[in-house]
Amino acid sequence: QKPDAANPTNRVEGYLLYFDDITMALTLLDEFEDCYIDPPLYEREVMQVGPRDTLAWVYVYAKHDRLTQPGARLVANGRWQDFDAPSDA
Repeated sequence: QKPDAANPTNRVEGYLLYFDDITMALTLLDEFEDCYIDPPLYEREVMQVGPRDTLAWVYVYAKHDRLTQPGARLVANGRWQDFDAPSDA
């Protein structure tokens, strides 16, 4: 689902990166994002991002059913860096 300012619950902030060797970069990023495990943790999708609707590969959480389970928490502002995860202590 394309992020939009009118619906902040589907907006996520991230980074737009450019690579000289996209094949190598995607291979490494797919491994980092656990796209190769079964079932995968993330899936790579093409989306329009940013103020200019740039087409980009985006990693999307693949276990959608877990997002509605008890304990799942919304990052309301879309900035994962601001997420205050509960501590184990």
